[in-house]
Amino acid sequence: MKNKTFYLILTIVIFAFLAGCKKEETEVWTYEYELQEDDTYKIVKATADRYSENLVSDIIIPLTYKDKKVTTIGASAFMNNVYFTDGWYPNLYIGENITKIEENAFNSLPVGNIEIKENVEVIEENAFYRCCYNYFYCFAESKPVGWSDDWAHWGFGESPTIFNYLEKRSNDMFDYVVLKSDEIVITYARAEEEYAHIIIPETIDGIPVTRLANTTFRAMGFASHFNYIEYVQEITLPETITVLEKSVFEHLDNLKTVSFSGENNITKIEENAFYYCNELENFVIGDEVVEIGENAFAQCLCLKNIIIPSNVAIIGESAFDYYSDTFIYCFAESKPAGWHEKWNDNGPPVIWGYIGE
Repeated sequence: MKNKTFYLILTIVIFAFLAGCKKEETEVWTYEYELQEDDTYKIVKATADRYSENLVSDIIIPLTYKDKKVTTIGASAFMNNVYFTDGWYPNLYIGENITKIEENAFNSLPVGNIEIKENVEVIEENAFYRCCYNYFYCFAESKPVGWSDDWAHWGFGESPTIFNYLEKRSNDMFDYVVLKSDEIVITYARAEEEYAHIIIPETIDGIPVTRLANTTFRAMGFASHFNYIEYVQEITLPETITVLEKSVFEHLDNLKTVSFSGENNITKIEENAFYYCNELENFVIGDEVVEIGENAFAQCLCLKNIIIPSNVAIIGESAFDYYSDTFIYCFAESKPAGWHEKWNDNGPPVIWGYIGE
């Protein structure tokens, strides 16, 4: 009798274990569909079946249902689904059959990267509101006319977006994206030692590096302490980069010098590009620059001998805010019409009509 009881208990334990393993292999999402007039399906509701500390599945939107294409993601279909483990967000892949994403479709669904194929013609307002924690990788060459201006709104601005996307790659120093135009956008740099000098190469894999995304030098949580990115003191740029994008160097508190390995071909310095780089001492605004965004050099307390060339036609509000013990030398005879009235609000004294030393 004891043996029978033992084997019965053992059988129950094994069955429970196998049942538990089988449960880990079940579908994460269930979908409700609606047949549309064009004989394709719309996802009207998506629900996560389970919440697990070990959940590692990315979200891949179905291409078909009952042998018919799934072309539309309905309003609020994925809204507010809590679907991630601590410190990890799944990626979201929107395949080639989807042509329309309705309002609030993914509102507040926390995901990492999002890939959107070029067939998506319509994205309505707030479809990805407070959704993407890393990047939108869009295969379209640029924002289609059918996409709302607030399609990727974060409440305080848009999430980083790369159009004309082909693929992601990485090496020991950089994470980067290859565009279909045969260019590279660096999305993250790694520093090998404290107080490092990072040199951005002119090419990677034989492809020109033309952009630094605004996450390139971002301190990404606890991992940044191992990569020393916040301690970087010097960055050297190639002549292939022509725009310093929004917030690209923002809050690099130890950055002292930004130089160039070749010609300085920068034409635009976007808003907050050097915001709060309070140790920055050396950067030359090149002759090709035509626009400087708001707060571009705000709080750069150590930057000396600021010279603004004659080609600079636009300067945003507070671009040179809060300098000390220095001057701004302008080749212009007086403030150009395209410079904001408060371009130098609370900033250093200005010398107009500068002709050089």
